[in-house]
Amino acid sequence: MVFVSMTYSCGLPIVYAIIFVWIIITYWVDKILLLRYYRMTEGYTKHLAQFVARTLPFSIFIHCAFGILFYSYPLILNSPTDQEGWGNHTQYFNPKRINQSHVAIFISWSIVVACLVIFETTVIAILKLIKRKTV
Repeated sequence: MVFVSMTYSCGLPIVYAIIFVWIIITYWVDKILLLRYYRMTEGYTKHLAQFVARTLPFSIFIHCAFGILFYSYPLILNSPTDQEGWGNHTQYFNPKRINQSHVAIFISWSIVVACLVIFETTVIAILKLIKRKTV
């Protein structure tokens, strides 16, 4: 659900509110069911939570890619093009579509966010490596 909401949230901002409510409801339902009704299983270990934590940053890249498609569509937002750019003249890679001012701003912020995610992942990996060597 988080990946789907991150995919379509640029085009449908109401998805942020829907996923927020969904996560809260899911949290409380799971908490009640785990504490009162479920038994201990061997299928769910810490590896499942670690896998989810490792894959969630990829949703940012999906969000940025689909955001570029949504924001560059000229019938939704339209700003003057900065200059002639790259690409062919098809519907999706038209230079007039990609070089709009608001799309250039979104792309530049997407690159900044992607660099921060990569930097954080690298720093965490280095710290774990240092921790293993000292222990």
